[in-house]
Amino acid sequence: MGTWEVGAFDNDGAMDWMGEFLDDPSMDAVREALNAVITAESRYDADTFVCECAIAAAEVVAAAAGKPLPGLPEELAAWLKQARPKAPPRLLSMAEKAVARVRTDSELMECWEDSDSVATWHAAMDDLAARLA
Repeated sequence: MGTWEVGAFDNDGAMDWMGEFLDDPSMDAVREALNAVITAESRYDADTFVCECAIAAAEVVAAAAGKPLPGLPEELAAWLKQARPKAPPRLLSMAEKAVARVRTDSELMECWEDSDSVATWHAAMDDLAARLA
């Protein structure tokens, strides 16, 4: 796993997703990333990369709802400030479901469960869930 910290954008998957998203930003891309986790049939279908992308997408939703992650990547923060996207209730619900799935039934959760940083990762996921609620 190309990860350097527990933060939503502290991994290769989220940074790759963000780069593609910013090349052609749309809330449809956010929905797709969230849906990939929500509809995964097993925790291995919700693999690490899919989960990292969904967490990044959930951060876009939280920011669009007015509750951004402190320290968002500069490029994403600039796009959010300029585009001022809205987070309708359905999208907030999808983001909440995706985060819950990642936290409880995913390959990414298994990776963190086997690390010394599991408590810090859970705290980061708790913070995101709270900002989506």
